[in-house]
Amino acid sequence: MCNPDAFTARYLEVLNDRLGWDATVDDDGDLTFGLSELRTEGGSSAWIDNHAPHDPEYLRVHTGFRLPADAESDEASLGALAADLSRKLKVAKVAVDGAFFIVSVEMLAAGPGCLPAGEHLAAVLPRARRLLVGAAIRFDEDLMLRGIESATRSAAEQQGTDR
Repeated sequence: MCNPDAFTARYLEVLNDRLGWDATVDDDGDLTFGLSELRTEGGSSAWIDNHAPHDPEYLRVHTGFRLPADAESDEASLGALAADLSRKLKVAKVAVDGAFFIVSVEMLAAGPGCLPAGEHLAAVLPRARRLLVGAAIRFDEDLMLRGIESATRSAAEQQGTDR
């Protein structure tokens, strides 16, 4: 078992002092930091869930974004798109939750009941961040392509009925 304060201190030391990510602790005790790589309206953030005292070895980094308004009505096909991308990416997982899509990277970062070593976190967190950002960009691109395909199909159908 690990004290949640020790978890927070370890992660803040790595995120801020070693990686320079300007992380803070939110009201739930989870850590949050900005994702400047994702240029979204209002900025983008990622969170690391504090799983201490029960699962300090479990690392979950996640972010989420509002779906485009025209995509919200088709949750089944959005879920299929997210599942397909998750299968392709392996480590990063994409899910649709109502009007949002959530991207997460999850792994065991230490042995059972152990807090990950600072050196290990400093090595895996940048890769987890790249995977998180890459998956978010890829899902956004897939959504855009899906919209283009739908518009093209609609235009072709309209042309067919105009003849």
